[in-house]
Amino acid sequence: MEPRSCHLDAAVGRSNPCPGDECPFWKDESCMIEPLRDELAHDACLVTTLVGMRAGLAKQAPAHALRVFHPPGLV
Repeated sequence: MEPRSCHLDAAVGRSNPCPGDECPFWKDESCMIEPLRDELAHDACLVTTLVGMRAGLAKQAPAHALRVFHPPGLV
């Protein structure tokens, strides 16, 4: 099986595999960004915000420690 691509990275023109459990936007074995794929294609501000949030969260703590974090509208 081919690894799934990161939706957020794809929105900024990068082709990277989904980091899965290492990503702060990963919850209950699924990507919380996936439902936003259509919006990511048309909303550069949203993409920039989410990329910045992911980078900031990754610096603060390991992803498994952030499981209580839920971006607005992604709960």
